[in-house]
This record gives sequence, C-alpha cells and structure tokens, in this order.
Amino acid sequence: MLSVPLPAQNSRLSKEDSIFAFKKINVKEFEGIKVSDKPFGRAKQQEYYKDYVPVVIPEYFILGSLGNHLRRMGGSSLKKGEIDFFQPEEEARVEFLKKYVRENLDIDLIVTKDEKKGYFTTYSIGLSEIINSFFKKGSSLKYDLFHNEEEIYSYLLGVYYRYGTKTSDETYELRQTYLNTDRMFSILRKSQCPSICYKYHDAVPGGVSFIIKPGILLEKYFTLLEED
Repeated sequence: MLSVPLPAQNSRLSKEDSIFAFKKINVKEFEGIKVSDKPFGRAKQQEYYKDYVPVVIPEYFILGSLGNHLRRMGGSSLKKGEIDFFQPEEEARVEFLKKYVRENLDIDLIVTKDEKKGYFTTYSIGLSEIINSFFKKGSSLKYDLFHNEEEIYSYLLGVYYRYGTKTSDETYELRQTYLNTDRMFSILRKSQCPSICYKYHDAVPGGVSFIIKPGILLEKYFTLLEED
C-alpha cells in the first residue's frame, strides 16, 4: 500500500470545456505487449480479480510522476544527475518521493530548494541513469518501454499521483503537459480502460486532459493513493 499525499484538486474541467474525442476500447494487443484474456463484463471482472494485489514497479511509478519530460527530449539541458523539478506547493510530494526511493530502490535523493522562489529539484546519479534509459536520446519515451502490465499500471499510477484527480465515483482525470497525445492514448488503451475522453488546454501550461473510466486492475492501483 502506498501512503501518499493526494494530488492537488486543481485541474477539473469546466462546463465550457469541450471534449475532442471519445473512444470505447476493446483491444487484445497494444504497445507491443500481449494482453491475457479477461472475463467479460465489469461484475465478472470484479469477482475474478477480488483478491488481486497490485504490484507497483518503483522505476515506472517514478517515470509516470515526472514533470520535466521536455527537458529530456531536448527542450533544454539537464544538470548531471537531475531527476525532476517541483513547484513550491509540492513539498509533500518531494518528501514522499525521497522516502519512497530510499525504501524501494535503496537510493538517496538529493533535494535542493531555490530559497527565493521556493522551487525544489531532485538529484541522483544512479536514478537519473535509470530514468534516462527510458528515453530515446534527445527524443521521446521509447516504444519498447513496457514489458508487462504491472509496468503500465505503475506508470499510470505515477501520472495519477502527480497530475490526477478523481472526478466522480467512476471517472478520473489525468492532466498531461508533455507526452504525445496519441502515445498516452495508446498507453491508456493498453490498461483496458472501457472509456477514454480527452481535450486540449489552451492556457499555460498547455497540454491535454484525459478523462477515463479505468479498468478493474488500474482502478485497484489508483485506490492505493486513496488508502490511509
């Protein structure tokens, strides 16, 4: 179980926002990974997976939580060992990730703070090498990034942790500011979401919000953030 500070509730869609696409997903293979057959129907899946215990892969959880993909994609250079950049109001997240990385990867994160502006930056030579290995040099995330379903769910859990909001009993919003829309859509498809909507944001920061109804297993992962 993860005991973490919940994401800030500041990215909900307004009534004036328009939805650009709506898809119902029923796929067996995507992102290069074969998906095992699942029992049909949500009620049957809930019964089938009632004893399922989510396995969080730390490296993929951290990858999903990253806020500076653009810098790894050539937007600007990273300092040696730099992992991520956090706003002043994200101090609780910084402290959680520092503890989480130490306990799960036996790596000590170095945290610096801009005393004038309050920003936080995290560093680790070892962890930065792991994270950077997920990216094509000067480009985007590798397309052979995921090798099993646990890695996909762990990645999306990281996205939800950093940029997510539970918008109703059944739906969640994931705000993206860096990842190619089609790529994120394909990752969500792979996670067996029965419905996915997305919209573009014109305001700064720009990006896309995905409003999803998660599949049974992804919802179990998301629930980890809601438990005490």
